[in-house]
Amino acid sequence: MISSNISNSCISESAKQAIASVNLSFSDDMTLSKEQDMINMLMRIEFGETTYDQEEARLLQEWNEVKSRKN
Repeated sequence: MISSNISNSCISESAKQAIASVNLSFSDDMTLSKEQDMINMLMRIEFGETTYDQEEARLLQEWNEVKSRKN
């Protein structure tokens, strides 16, 4: 199911479907808390502000920072 937040965003239909697919893998609480982040990321890629590889590197860096704080 695509939320109204996703439906009303200015990203492509394929990006909306990608978010909806990701949402199926996680709890509602998780998807709602990260939905806008996913929309923003896909908008940056679609508008040419960044690339998929740059976004992936940014997410991996954030994950490593969180992981290192836990240790």
